[in-house]
Amino acid sequence: MSPQPGVEPQGLHRDDGHYPLARPRPPFIANSLIALDDFTQANGATHIAPGSHKRTGDIWPNTDVIFAEMPAGSLLVFDGALWHAGGGNRTKDQRRRSINLNFNLSWLRQQENQYVGIPRTEWLKMPERLQRLLGFQKVNFLYGSADYTDPLVYLKQNAALLK
Repeated sequence: MSPQPGVEPQGLHRDDGHYPLARPRPPFIANSLIALDDFTQANGATHIAPGSHKRTGDIWPNTDVIFAEMPAGSLLVFDGALWHAGGGNRTKDQRRRSINLNFNLSWLRQQENQYVGIPRTEWLKMPERLQRLLGFQKVNFLYGSADYTDPLVYLKQNAALLK
């Protein structure tokens, strides 16, 4: 993510809001945000509403927030149920770059469809551990399988058919 100068702030949201399961519930997503630039209130530091991950109702748009101001190289980790938003960038010449990695429970569908977002030729070059982090894995004996087979095993066995 890289909000440029002049970018408007996001509205408060939860990253686990697309799973239609009742609250309270155990955490579904662990969010990680790596600051590539200093995060300041002026350049759009992420807003977070402390304790909001425990709330069961709708998001309150005017709730009190704090700014996750931090130097470049810092890591922020938070529950995907926490109300948060990217801040508006009010600077004239500063980007606020970050790398955002969200990890969800293995039995839940990913928010981003990595399977079609990365060309097959590229993910085949990746180490198996990274392929599995992208979702190419079978969990709980069946979820994520291809013909009841681990998807990486299936893809390797059927490589000639999939060209």
